[in-house]
Parts: sequence; C-alpha cells; structure tokens
Amino acid sequence: MAASTQTENTRFSLKSFGIGLGIAALVYIILFAIALSGSENSQLALQDRLASLTVLVDNKDQLAMAQDPEPSAPSETEETSETVEAPDNNEVPAVEPEEDVNLEDLVSQQSRALREAPVEGFYEVTAAGKLPIAKSATQTPFLIYSKPFVLNKDQPYISVVINDFGLSETFSREMIETLPSNVTFILSPYSQNPDDWITRARADGHEVWLGLPIENEDFPLSDPGAKGLLTRVSLQYNQDRLEWVLGRTVGYTGIAAFTDTALDDARNVFEKMARGVLGRGLGYFEMNAGDDSFVLPFAKELKSPHAHNSATIEVLDENSADVKQIYAKMNRDGHAVALIEPSPVNLKALDAWLTSLQDGGIASVPLSAVAAPDTERN
Repeated sequence: MAASTQTENTRFSLKSFGIGLGIAALVYIILFAIALSGSENSQLALQDRLASLTVLVDNKDQLAMAQDPEPSAPSETEETSETVEAPDNNEVPAVEPEEDVNLEDLVSQQSRALREAPVEGFYEVTAAGKLPIAKSATQTPFLIYSKPFVLNKDQPYISVVINDFGLSETFSREMIETLPSNVTFILSPYSQNPDDWITRARADGHEVWLGLPIENEDFPLSDPGAKGLLTRVSLQYNQDRLEWVLGRTVGYTGIAAFTDTALDDARNVFEKMARGVLGRGLGYFEMNAGDDSFVLPFAKELKSPHAHNSATIEVLDENSADVKQIYAKMNRDGHAVALIEPSPVNLKALDAWLTSLQDGGIASVPLSAVAAPDTERN
C-alpha cells in the first residue's frame, strides 16, 4: 500500500515537471519571437538613421550656412599645436623693409592726412552721382573738406594752386610726392580716376577743389570740353552739365572756374548756377586774374567762401611779370593767390620758390584759408 502511494507520487511529480517544462519552453519561444521582431525594427531604424547622417555629411556646407554649430572645447593636443603655431600678441613679425619706405616719412604723412571722404550727411544721391549738400550754415562741405589751418592775418600769406590735377598719371603722382601739403590742387573733371586722385591727394594733406569748365573769352580756341558750360544754351542744358561735374567725385572743398566777360551775355543763367553752387555749401574760386569778379557779389550776400586768382603763372620765374604781379598784390593787400600752370619746369621751381617765400616771412596757406567768409578780401 505504501509502495503504491510512493509510485503515484513519483508519477505525479514527473507529470508536473513535464508540464512546467513545456510552459517554460513556450515562454522562451514567445520571448524569442518578440526579440526577433524588435531586432528587425531596430535594424530598419538604424538604416534610416544612417541614411540621414549620410545626407548631412554630403551637404555639410549647406548645414554650416543654415546653422552655426556650438564651438567645442579644443583638446589639449589642439591647444598645444595652436599655441606653437600662433605668434604672441606682443610679438612683431620680422618683415624685410622696402628700400623706399621711411618710417619718419610715413608718420609725417599720416599726421597730415585729411579726413576721408565722403562724410555721411554731406551729399545727396542723384542720377548724376553724389552731389554735395550743406546741413546748415555751419555744417558745409567747404568746412568739412577744408584743410585745417590757423591763419595769422598779421603775416603776409600766399595760396599756391595747381591746375589740371588728375589728367596726367605721372605728373599728378609727382605733384603729390614732391609738393608741400599746403599747396592746393584743382582736380580736372575729365580725370579718368577722380575718386582715386582726390583720395590720394587728401591722404597726403592736399586740399582739392573741383574744376568747372566754362566758356571764356578765348572760346573756341580755348575749349571747355565735352561737358563744358556754354553761354548760348539753355539753363537746363548747363544745369545738367553742372550736375555731371559735381557728381564726378566727393571730398572737394569748392569749385574753380573761369568767370570772365564771356558770361555777360548769359549773366542770368550763370548767376543762378553760381548761387546754386554756393547754396550747396561749396567755395567758389574764380580762376581768371584781375580785379573784376562775377561771383563775389553773390558770395558776400550769401556769406559764402570765395577766392579770386591774383595772377596765373605760365613759367615760374622770379623775374617774370606774373611773379612780380604776385609780389605787388601781397605788398598791397598782405595776401595773394597764385594759379600755377602744370609743367615739369614749374614743379621743380615751385618748391624752391615756396622756400624763399617762407624765408622772407611769407606763409604758404591752403586756398580755403583765403576763401573763408571771415577773411578780408580785396
């Protein structure tokens, strides 16, 4: 009886064990199936991610433009490498100096350089270019672009002006390199590179006025050129040409023009244009020598800058009639303006002449110092 009971218990245990084993196997099969399914999904997701990364790498330039990545901290190796290659901030790299560069000359040039042009607020943009305008009576292109200078009226002074600057590459460069900075240049509107020439001249301390070609007494032998102002045309015709000239560049202190008796036949036209120029806050330099002045009455009325040529020097010679006329003007009025025609001979003689004037107690001044409204004019 006892043996029978023991046998039944044994059979029952084996049966239970078999059932349990079957259930465990079923569970493992289900888990394996789930794991297999998850692996396939993970593989697909991974493939999608790899494709996305491939696109990003192929389009890394567009990605860099679209979004700036956050800077990563450099490794110690990178820092060491960069420190070795980059020069110390306090170190000056050794540079072989050019033979024609002199440090003293460079410092001197930088100290006399005039303000860069254009100055914001002192021009208007038109179809003809940037035309000068005045902000107020005390804020004008004349004042902004004039060479700073303190005039001693108790000392005789002369303003030397060179015509046709910017026409000849060689001669214009020589003018900048050799003449004292108080010498004033008249830039030709027919210059091929007016912006470049006015920039270079002002960088060397030279005041620049803009030439305005106008028909004069010697017309047609003396031709004002393709954009010259004429006496037998309409106001609008001349106005268009005036704006073309004014729009050639920026940074000039005033305009320079011949205003002789040729303008008598069109006085109303040229008076309106002269008033328009002065109304823009520019100075006006009359290049024709003599006591008669076309613009001075308007300049006095408007309290505008104005200067008049004392004599035109064709050949700079101490014994010439033109130079003697300059001396007579200075003895009489205490000041003079000398318009020098450009030539290699005059350029070589001018520096020596200015030195002799200085030794005689005569100051060399920019044209604006003579043209300023508070300067006594004769």
